[in-house]
Amino acid sequence: MGDLSDELRRRRSGLQGRISTGRILMSTTTKRLRIGFIGAGTIGSFLIDRIHQSPELGMDVAIVAGRSERSKGRDGVRDRGINWTVDVIELLNAGIDVAAEAASHEALASAGVQCLARGIDLIPASVGALVDNNLLAALRAAANAGGSIMHIPSGGIGGIDAVQAAALVGIDRVAMTINKTPKAWSNVPYVLRHGFNLEHLDEPLT
Repeated sequence: MGDLSDELRRRRSGLQGRISTGRILMSTTTKRLRIGFIGAGTIGSFLIDRIHQSPELGMDVAIVAGRSERSKGRDGVRDRGINWTVDVIELLNAGIDVAAEAASHEALASAGVQCLARGIDLIPASVGALVDNNLLAALRAAANAGGSIMHIPSGGIGGIDAVQAAALVGIDRVAMTINKTPKAWSNVPYVLRHGFNLEHLDEPLT
């Protein structure tokens, strides 16, 4: 999830802990961070499980908003006694401190903007969506209006932190291969711009 910003920790009265890449700084107070997740796919489920199994982190998953009642992460969320909803309004009204988006570009564009506008800090995993200048402007405007913070991590691409570190000593080229199901690319601006037909793929598309 990356570091929660210093601004976030100052704004959360009594909170002294954070999750940082490669290490855990634990809370030393009784104030616990309430987190809401948007999406419970591969990334979301991993983070939800990690937080649920680690009370020493000083945070709790209060609610998870999924795409539908058929979402594959629904049963796992409910089995852990965590509230599940398909209504983003319910997530907004759950009294959370932070929303972690781990769903899709589309989810970031809709639910992410609403969270920031309501004063809920946001950690998006779908950082690739931020190449859309209109979306980035909308998120910034919502954060300004709500007095909230959007903390941008490395996103769903593993190893970016290592690439950033290597860049300090000099690298010429980096090649990364990522495999996703066609459905995961639905409504992604790059796909729409190039007119790829995701429903009729019979071989890998690169």
